[in-house]
Amino acid sequence: MASSLLTAPSPSSGASSDSPEGSHANGGQSRGGSRVLPSSHVRSTVAAVVSFYAVPLPQGADLAGVVQQLYAKDATFTDPLVDVSGSSRIAAQFHWLSLLLRRAAVELHSYRVMSNGRGISMDTTMTFVPRILPSIFALSLRVSTELLLDDVGKIEKHTDHWSLASVIQSFPLLGAVYQAFRFLLGMVTSYVFIVLDRCLFEDRRSKARKAWM
Repeated sequence: MASSLLTAPSPSSGASSDSPEGSHANGGQSRGGSRVLPSSHVRSTVAAVVSFYAVPLPQGADLAGVVQQLYAKDATFTDPLVDVSGSSRIAAQFHWLSLLLRRAAVELHSYRVMSNGRGISMDTTMTFVPRILPSIFALSLRVSTELLLDDVGKIEKHTDHWSLASVIQSFPLLGAVYQAFRFLLGMVTSYVFIVLDRCLFEDRRSKARKAWM
């Protein structure tokens, strides 16, 4: 699922409540004394955020303008590489994608309203080609995204979770070398500890056992 055009949902009054994927609360009605985000607002927020990762962006897309509408003024964006605050800085991070990547597309696997009643979690796969690599090298990155919304339905915290290991393993040869390195490192460090344990502590354990006999 991806938005072909960058659009921002209209702000909604009230906080969201926990709702299973595919059956979000609708109409902004009260549930348990609290307001919930309409399902249309949840869907449009997810679609807009997914579209930010597309490279190239749709022709004429106003990414900065949509980010300002979608995110609170003092919103934060964090991932394993960056931590920024402010909607203008968040827009800058998405603009960087067009400078670093030849192309990129995101597949949305699932999304749901989080149990805190104010957030949305998304599970996606980003497929991209860095500009420093030939276009035949398409890499995949599994991303887990958490969006925390404020009382009017704007994003106040955007967190992307992904691992560097998943990026390395996208390279056919480098991924195999990395996996072999992890296996060898695990074997070597385990062996070294076992040897050190025997040399340094076995005599002490033997004396302790004799003392108890």
